[in-house]
Amino acid sequence: MVYISATLDIWHHIHSLMPLKNAARAACVSQSFLSSWRCHSNLILSRESFGLEGEKETARDFRRKIDHILRNHSGTGVRKLSLRLVPNYNAKDRDYINKWLEKAVTPGIEELTLSLPINNKCKYEFLCTVLSNGRGDSLRCLYLTNCSFHPMALLGCLRSLTKLELFMVRIPGDELCCLLSSSSALEWLSLTYCSKVNCLKIPCHLQRLRHVKVEDCSKLRVIENKAPNLSSFQFKGGLKVQVKLGKALQVKSLYMSSTVFGCNTRAELASSIPSREMVNSPMVSSKLTDLKSMIICLGEMSFCLSFDCQSIVSILGASLTLETFISHVSDELMQHALVFGDPSRSWMLDTSGGVVSPLNKSLIKLACHVLRAWLT
Repeated sequence: MVYISATLDIWHHIHSLMPLKNAARAACVSQSFLSSWRCHSNLILSRESFGLEGEKETARDFRRKIDHILRNHSGTGVRKLSLRLVPNYNAKDRDYINKWLEKAVTPGIEELTLSLPINNKCKYEFLCTVLSNGRGDSLRCLYLTNCSFHPMALLGCLRSLTKLELFMVRIPGDELCCLLSSSSALEWLSLTYCSKVNCLKIPCHLQRLRHVKVEDCSKLRVIENKAPNLSSFQFKGGLKVQVKLGKALQVKSLYMSSTVFGCNTRAELASSIPSREMVNSPMVSSKLTDLKSMIICLGEMSFCLSFDCQSIVSILGASLTLETFISHVSDELMQHALVFGDPSRSWMLDTSGGVVSPLNKSLIKLACHVLRAWLT
């Protein structure tokens, strides 16, 4: 009996690793696989996994296939649920989504993905109650795309959550902060196009948090980190966002890019990005000793002629352990820089004074200062 049980466990494990379409076919020809299918642990429900093509037939067939799968599923044993709706999703599908989540999200689930088409204007609010009453205790990864999310009802329910990715999710900043405060196991946080987030405050008790990525959150004004073990920080957005990394002494990878970069003085730049205080501080060497990777984007930004380009050089001077330096150069910058050497090699700027236009002189000057500091 022990041998038979072990064999069935092996078959069920093999079945769980199959793509959904292949797993369904296997269930049609094998009694063992049929039994496994009713408690299949990985449900990847998408147009691609169903092999559907075409806009008109997809919406109807998509709903029908998911209904059929979940009707024949026992409702237990799901560890991974990925629900990616079709482009022509409409308002009446909201009830279907809630029904599917209620059926598939059960105690023991570890990963949940809900992705609504980004070009679809139908609004959907994520049904938080599906993760309450112990059903979210085991959840480790949560990925949401293009929906509203009000997680106040989930406070204390996501104690195992290690990875949170929100893309085009309408979540108020205060509710996000409350969610983070109650997710002590969090290791990875990603926010992209979350237009309602105006403030991101990361509390100090998130000891495991290592990676933070924030991109194009239009109303965001403040990022304040107190997590002590942050090792990777990536930011893309407006220059008016105040970034305070706090005592994140373990940062090894830092990426910051601004779509609006126009400063008249060094003081204005420092006030817009308070993390620049690290550069001006006497303790700069001790604060950047662990920095391993740096990415600088040059170009596609209008520097004023009075901008003090020398200020960025001290970043490189303080990064004693820097191993990777990547610079992106725009076509505008390349047109006004003197390029020499083998064209197939990495670009180099003439630091002895090439011919540049007055409009971009300070931009070229910045590039030259950065490269000179790096090479020496």
